[in-house]
Amino acid sequence: MNKDFTIDAIITDNMVLQRNEVAIISGNAVSGIEVELDFCGQYKKVRSNNGRWEIFLAPMKAGGPYTMVVKTKDIEKMIDNILIGDVYIAAGQSNIQFMLKDSLGGDEEIEKSDYPYIRYYDVPKIEYEDEKETIPNLDEGQWTICNPNTSEEYSAIAYYFAKSIHRNTNIPIGIIGCNSGGTSIACWMDQEYLVRNEKIKEVYWDKYNSVIANLTQEEENKRNKEYEKIFNVYQKKLEEYTKENPNMTLGDVKKQVGHTPWPPPIGRKAFLRPCGLYSTMFKKINKFKVKAVIWYQGEEDTQNSGLYKELLELLIENWRRDLVNNNLPFIIVQLPSYEDDKPNKDWAVVRNAQLLVAKNDESSDIVISFDCGERYNIHPINKKDVGERVALLVREKFYNENVNGHSPIYKEIKVDKGKIIISFDNVKENELIVKDGGELEGFKISEDGEKFIAAVAEIKCNKVIIKNDFGNKLKIVRYAWFNYGNINLYGVNGLPASPFQIEL
Repeated sequence: MNKDFTIDAIITDNMVLQRNEVAIISGNAVSGIEVELDFCGQYKKVRSNNGRWEIFLAPMKAGGPYTMVVKTKDIEKMIDNILIGDVYIAAGQSNIQFMLKDSLGGDEEIEKSDYPYIRYYDVPKIEYEDEKETIPNLDEGQWTICNPNTSEEYSAIAYYFAKSIHRNTNIPIGIIGCNSGGTSIACWMDQEYLVRNEKIKEVYWDKYNSVIANLTQEEENKRNKEYEKIFNVYQKKLEEYTKENPNMTLGDVKKQVGHTPWPPPIGRKAFLRPCGLYSTMFKKINKFKVKAVIWYQGEEDTQNSGLYKELLELLIENWRRDLVNNNLPFIIVQLPSYEDDKPNKDWAVVRNAQLLVAKNDESSDIVISFDCGERYNIHPINKKDVGERVALLVREKFYNENVNGHSPIYKEIKVDKGKIIISFDNVKENELIVKDGGELEGFKISEDGEKFIAAVAEIKCNKVIIKNDFGNKLKIVRYAWFNYGNINLYGVNGLPASPFQIEL
């Protein structure tokens, strides 16, 4: 191939195409070039137009491996070892990016990770690109086959998810990792959606533009170098302390050496700029048909927690438009427990926003990871439980397996004299429990929305009954409304109930 004819980077050997969907094979070409494609008994021909070509393949059943031939008059390209199965995007920030090799039990898992029908594509983390430069200058991505030589750098959550789905369905599974640590949800959105809400526009888009308005390239480079120097000093300090204290957790180490210097300086080429990674990463895959998106993000937006519900709704609408599926399922991983000591970081509000988005959107669902967090580690290492919880929900939701894959989610609230009665979805009689017995914890009530008192709560007939000390003046009921803490309301399936806030 040459620059006159290319195939989009995500279309490589070992890829997985989404079964039962029209697949789009596409690329760039000088206008007028005729492109031919031969795959699984389908022969297609198209002429490039305005520098692009696209070929649409009729839906196919799960299977493989197969070989695809794409050619022009002068060039022929063979794409080998293709599977037809189910494809999922693993999207968000650092906790979905978190690699298998760094996770709890990761080394042992890597040794036995020989799954030829699980494939992984990691979207290159391009921070900035234009006609003159690409930062960083990375190689194009490549679909890889899951085995001990490749799996160590897979998303740990995506790996455990894919492993569970494949082993229980025998369907080939493809994962597209489209994620980057420390990123705001605004990084992953089209400007059209980010500026739709005036308050969101002011906080994310206008604030960014005010920073870069008079910022020269020389000043941006200077700031970046200064930050890099500070970051490298911190990393050296962290590595030395970790080496000297090998039995300490990362959370405990950071209590001693401090948090990672954050955020990096913003600028026109900064990867944290709004709408940046939407253009440099997500748009590289938005022609690829997928079954669902696994979305794990929100930590970076806890400082603007009151905006997160609408931000997430806008992102989902944005991605569904681009992926040409108005009902594309989003599986939202709710933020875990974490003791954030920075001011105005409200994890409870973001969790509630994630819950409300899932409750209000028929094609979305939520996975609760509260109890998988670590008090002083924003990157908890237990990713297996999270990945398997996502898989359990998906097995019930998409594959009609007789498993109870959903956490208890509050359904409605009734106030009756001196009692508050809360009912839940996803639980049947005797399926709501107090984990490890004892008293039900984490419920608080308020009559003014400012002062909250701990509430006496118990489970009766699969409902939570709370003593109401405020009568008709009751205004708010909360459960697990804190950055970090203990929870013990569970389903018999071992899944925790979601934290929530109900305003009366």
